[in-house]
Amino acid sequence: MFAKRSIRYAERIQRKRTRNRILLYIALFIVLCIVLRTFVFQTWKVRGELMKPTLRDGDIVIVLPCLSFSDKMLVSLAGIPQKGDVVLVEDGSESIVPTMTMIEDSALRFMTLQKYSLLAAEFGKGFGLPTVMRIQSIQHDKDISKSQPVYRLATDSQSDKNFMTGDRIVPPSLIKGRVVLKIWPLARIGKVQ
Repeated sequence: MFAKRSIRYAERIQRKRTRNRILLYIALFIVLCIVLRTFVFQTWKVRGELMKPTLRDGDIVIVLPCLSFSDKMLVSLAGIPQKGDVVLVEDGSESIVPTMTMIEDSALRFMTLQKYSLLAAEFGKGFGLPTVMRIQSIQHDKDISKSQPVYRLATDSQSDKNFMTGDRIVPPSLIKGRVVLKIWPLARIGKVQ
């Protein structure tokens, strides 16, 4: 009555090609997203009230990544960070935690939509998360053999005790990007100054 139609060899080959083409498109999309996030722009959620009134807890901002070349110069689509710019700065956790652990933590956070983190469970909620700070000045650190710039950063507010506040002096390699635009909440959308 309901006889199962046999699938011809040519039809099976066509289905396999279609499936492989879809998997290739998905892989290319993931690679494109990684390239865009690494070199073009990123979105970040501001945590805490460190930059109040410029930025508040929960604001979502667009960050243009900065690439560091030999600890002497930062390059970004937004230009070289200058005094007064708001930047995204790492906490230095990548020098403490092995690279493989950082990759595993990033994959877990991605798969769970930022709900779970291996590093947060072990070291605390704010560990490994970049902080938004403002450049107060750019100085040249005189070493024995080379001169490299260092950035003196500060927060606009000192009210949040859950996050590191105050001044920090960091090398260019810890500055991950320049914050250029607030995109959420919609009522406060605009350029970050």
